[in-house]
Amino acid sequence: MTDFVEDVTTVSGTDFVEKVDDGGGGGGGGAVDSVFGRTGTVTAQTGDYTAAQVAAAPDSATFITQTPSSGLSGEQAMSALGTGLVKNTTGTGVQSIAVAGTDYVIPADAVLKSLYDAQTVLAAVTDNTPAAVTMAASTILARLASGDIKAATVAEILTLLGNPYVPGGTDVAVADGGTGASTTIAARASLAPDIGYQAAVIRPITGFWYAVGQNPLGTVGLGSGNNTYDAGTQWYAEFMFASAASIDRVAVCTHSAGTATVGRFSLYDDDGFGRPTGTPTDFGTKTLVSGLSELTVSQVITPGKYYHLGFAVNSLTSAANIKANMKGLAPGGRTSDPSSAANSNGAEYYTTGVTGAPPSNPSLSEFQGSSATVSKFSGPQMFVRIA
Repeated sequence: MTDFVEDVTTVSGTDFVEKVDDGGGGGGGGAVDSVFGRTGTVTAQTGDYTAAQVAAAPDSATFITQTPSSGLSGEQAMSALGTGLVKNTTGTGVQSIAVAGTDYVIPADAVLKSLYDAQTVLAAVTDNTPAAVTMAASTILARLASGDIKAATVAEILTLLGNPYVPGGTDVAVADGGTGASTTIAARASLAPDIGYQAAVIRPITGFWYAVGQNPLGTVGLGSGNNTYDAGTQWYAEFMFASAASIDRVAVCTHSAGTATVGRFSLYDDDGFGRPTGTPTDFGTKTLVSGLSELTVSQVITPGKYYHLGFAVNSLTSAANIKANMKGLAPGGRTSDPSSAANSNGAEYYTTGVTGAPPSNPSLSEFQGSSATVSKFSGPQMFVRIA
């Protein structure tokens, strides 16, 4: 340790020396009481030293930073670059974003996102060559019967699917699950099990009798004349009113009444396919007479709805001949005297074993013209009268 003499004082001829310590410890200068013009307890401040004095890089040197710094004049901020792979330039160290295909090789199976434009899908019509297919509104990606993958229109898809039914489209064939028609009446005719018939549509006028049943639309081998009907067979004659009305009579025409021949009338709803169904309205019985065998009833008929008038010979002692002429007055036709009118109503269905009240949801057999084996060739002539 080195001591320093700060001052010498002589007292009564003796010299006294005031020693000043070097500030202790292992070299270095002693404490100072002023620096850079500041006195007292002195601490370092910004600007006291230069970069060279502290061995630091100058502000003008080139730096790489994440974001720009106002205190640096030569830095390169990475935030100013685009997103991608960083490329370093030899010699300058300048950073940039590498270019695919120029600065590096694209992997052979890579698909660039730049191929994906708005509203597009990638498809290939040549091996290993995906390309964008723009999908316009209301199109479906498809490959039609010929040509490449494309954005197909609705019309093209319908053609591809064989032109199935669409709302507002044309009639759909029965074989394809449709009705083959555009109206209710036409659809019923299309779906009816025996296409040789069409139900009578009545335009009611008060006081007139109307023939009910199915119009024969072709040659179906129907019999004519007067038939002897067996007891227990119930026949059905279909009809519809074009406007609201009520009926006050139902009847059959008889050529000869026989002995104790009792007929029974009933009214059934339609099942939507030209067949009687449900619980019928039982109009009751009538002992047949020669001419017109009529029964008084009171029944409101809803327009536009199909009904089936039922008639059965419940019992007899000797056979009655009931008219079954298939020529003359057609179903739906009107007359003031049905007993003298030649009628041509047909019946598509019949039920056997009916000797009492008419059955609900009857078991039906289909009438097949001359191939019918029950009773006679055709159903009995049936009429309704408008109240």
